[in-house]
Amino acid sequence: MTPDYMRVAEVAARLGVDRKTVRNRLMSGSLPIRVLRFDGVLRLHRQDFEQYLERASQSLSNSA
Repeated sequence: MTPDYMRVAEVAARLGVDRKTVRNRLMSGSLPIRVLRFDGVLRLHRQDFEQYLERASQSLSNSA
């Protein structure tokens, strides 16, 4: 079973961007993922991230 939350570094690696980019997108609202801050560490909701990837993938396939 996979954990419910992901680290910023894991999300950044999956998106192929820097961790700062993930943080900036979270703060601007362009990455609509629920965030939990625990002991100063951001955790991102895994299900939200997977849904974001699905929507992005569908958007790309619809525009082709």
